[in-house]
Amino acid sequence: MILFRTEFTEYFNKKIHIFLDAEIFYDDSGMVLDDLLDIFFPKYLIREQRKKCKEVMEDLFDWTGDDYWHTVTAFHEMGLYYFLEFIQDLRKDTPEFDSIYYDKEDEVEIKGLWGKIDIKGMFEGEVKNTKDLADFIHDIGTTQELCFEDTDFLLLPDLSNNHSADNIVLEELMGIDFDYYKELLPKDIRLRYEKQLTQLSLFDGMWKMLDFIADRILYRGLHKAFWDKDRMIKEPDAQVLLDSLFAAYLKDKGLDISREVDLGTGKIDFKFYKNYKEKVLIEVKLGNNLSLVEKGIKNQLPHYMDAAKYEDAFYLVICHSKKDIEKIRQFFENYKPSKNIVPLIFDASKKTIASKLVGA
Repeated sequence: MILFRTEFTEYFNKKIHIFLDAEIFYDDSGMVLDDLLDIFFPKYLIREQRKKCKEVMEDLFDWTGDDYWHTVTAFHEMGLYYFLEFIQDLRKDTPEFDSIYYDKEDEVEIKGLWGKIDIKGMFEGEVKNTKDLADFIHDIGTTQELCFEDTDFLLLPDLSNNHSADNIVLEELMGIDFDYYKELLPKDIRLRYEKQLTQLSLFDGMWKMLDFIADRILYRGLHKAFWDKDRMIKEPDAQVLLDSLFAAYLKDKGLDISREVDLGTGKIDFKFYKNYKEKVLIEVKLGNNLSLVEKGIKNQLPHYMDAAKYEDAFYLVICHSKKDIEKIRQFFENYKPSKNIVPLIFDASKKTIASKLVGA
């Protein structure tokens, strides 16, 4: 039994099973199903997933005929919806349809539904007797309406094209889970979509990048680039260095990377844009001035995020001494950003050479 969210679930299962049996599965050879597949599914699905299309229709037949509760997939929804369309057309074109498919047993079941369900309350008095109820639930359009919570798969070409263009306005407005329908996409579109799902988000990818750079600074000698002989480099010079590192790491990622972007209320150090959903800001500070670091994460960066309408950001503090690292770390441990801001510390302090440690 397929689980439909309607009081008529059992009755609809019974009738759908009878329709499937009479119009498709009376022939054990499968030839009838082969001939009718293009009525129930798009040609690309039959060409690319013919076996799956047949299995789906077989599932519908088996499931509507047993007592187990089955939950359909998007593939089943499509097959069932278009099968009912086929039955609806058949009813219109066949004068004897009702006399074939609705009999005395149906009358008994309709009377049973009338006594079991508050029909008058459900229909606010518009359904006045069992004949009215029979006319209502024997209408195939009614069956479709009550069996399907939605028919979003009918919009799939538009949804897919919009999704490819990073336009999910329709999805959000209608509350559509595009991922639910991916099995119905053409093979090339489905593979591209699945590849996108497995790729890191911009935010996660940038976190990975910053972790990589932090490791190079701490263990691989990159800290030297943040010094000018015995003086730590100034913040603008650090930004130039980071800009080169970011550009090299993110090469060919299809990103718009901008530095010192004027947001109207000040300049953000770095702005990364992939699409309207994936965009990240980075603000950079030196760790030798705790008050500026506090001001930056409490006021400056949240203000920039509001002005640019960005929801994700990294707050990067470059420390040139262990003392600065400790006080900045202590501050970060006790401060909880009001927005999705990830505070990070780059340890650019001068490192003791391993050979000197051994000698000591």
